[in-house]
Amino acid sequence: MKKIASVFLFFAIIISLFASMCLSASAVDEIDQYEVTMNPDYLYGDLIDTVYDDIFDFSKYYDNADTAETNNDFLVEIDISKHNISVDNVFTYFDTMFSQYPELFFLDGWMSASYYPDTGTVASIFFRTEYHIDDIPGMIEAFESAALPVIKEGSKLKTDLEKALFVHNYIVLNTKYNEEVIDGGDGQHSVYTAYGVLVDRDAVCQGYAYAFNYLIRRMGVVSDYVRSDEILHGWNLVNIGDYWYHLDATWDDPIYDVVGKIYYENFLRSEAGIIETEHTGMLDYQIINGTSTVYNVSDTRFDNLFLHNTAAYRGNTAYHNGKWYFIKYEGGNAYICSTSDIFVSESNLKYEVVKECGPAYDYPGLYIYEDRMFFTKKTGIYSCDFNGANEIAVFEPTVPSGKKVFGLAIREGRIYYNIEASFSGGDYESHPYIYSYTLPVLTPKSSATFSADDSMIWDISYGTTAKQITSMFNEECYIVNEFGV
Repeated sequence: MKKIASVFLFFAIIISLFASMCLSASAVDEIDQYEVTMNPDYLYGDLIDTVYDDIFDFSKYYDNADTAETNNDFLVEIDISKHNISVDNVFTYFDTMFSQYPELFFLDGWMSASYYPDTGTVASIFFRTEYHIDDIPGMIEAFESAALPVIKEGSKLKTDLEKALFVHNYIVLNTKYNEEVIDGGDGQHSVYTAYGVLVDRDAVCQGYAYAFNYLIRRMGVVSDYVRSDEILHGWNLVNIGDYWYHLDATWDDPIYDVVGKIYYENFLRSEAGIIETEHTGMLDYQIINGTSTVYNVSDTRFDNLFLHNTAAYRGNTAYHNGKWYFIKYEGGNAYICSTSDIFVSESNLKYEVVKECGPAYDYPGLYIYEDRMFFTKKTGIYSCDFNGANEIAVFEPTVPSGKKVFGLAIREGRIYYNIEASFSGGDYESHPYIYSYTLPVLTPKSSATFSADDSMIWDISYGTTAKQITSMFNEECYIVNEFGV
């Protein structure tokens, strides 16, 4: 049969004018080490998976086009005639694909279909790339390279609750809400994608939600995308046990962006709880997500988390060796505290005070980086052991009179922070200036003594590199373990 008709559709990317750094760089593992966990009720799976694989078959693009002459909007044609899909349904199928597969960030949201008029079934589906076809493989590599360290670190956590909090925090700490959109513009295509969050660290609500889906699914947790046309906003539903919970990382990110500041008011909310935070118009989310799921969002056990109290807790929560660390404000002072269960109400919270940070002043920063705890005081950035001992002044910048060091994030060996007079009052009129500083090698007063047969061989100071240690050996020396191997 001959293709003699076509239809077109463009999926408008939604935005929100509501509010809106963390792991050390490490060797990127193979991406197929982490399987994607999708909603088992996800519809159209076989069809979309076929198209998905075809989209990523870049070899055929080069076979069929002279890329030197190809514009950014390269047209991708995929034959789906064998699936006998009605032209009336095809766009619903592929609207689902865009929200379910954030790694398709390089498609611009436009698509069309050719069909057979005598049967009404689709012959081919067409997509259009946002970027030049030569640039897309490198962008995919950058996307995966940014995502995999996060996935690797988050996968170490034992529970789905902990993974959800970890991803929520990572996105808020590493992303600023796009200022062009704040000012009433449309923003570039990337700010509506997971690429905007993971690579550019600049996005709007759809990008925040897509990135959450991508990361949390690769950690084995089911998450879907929720969109409200009434408030022009998108967020997530995450499945924990027998229930679903609303999670909105965008509204938990202050606008304009402040380093290290996180809210938790929209984290793990029931249907009733999320409505209290002014989320409305949610009756369409089952259709948008393309699933047959009946979302049970009735469980209210997390609606009163102690973290929802933004007067007392409003900074980063960081995990290390079975404990979560957080900042608590009490009696005019700020304290670093630890707890074994962070998913409780304030009345049920059991915690230990680890470190006093001094007088409370909006919020100090807290960060865990390479097995050490970092925090801020008014005068700079400091580090200590997880029991609060061995405090070190990491960096004490020049702070103008009347101003203080605020917030903290560490990424790829650099410290990020703000210096302002105050951040009280919530949102801000402009994006605060972000300062950065290369993290120095920390050398607390400790050393390691290596001995054999009760006789000392070397006294090696903390911070000695592996290369320096191995240079101490000659060809007749060997490094052995306790079994002599």
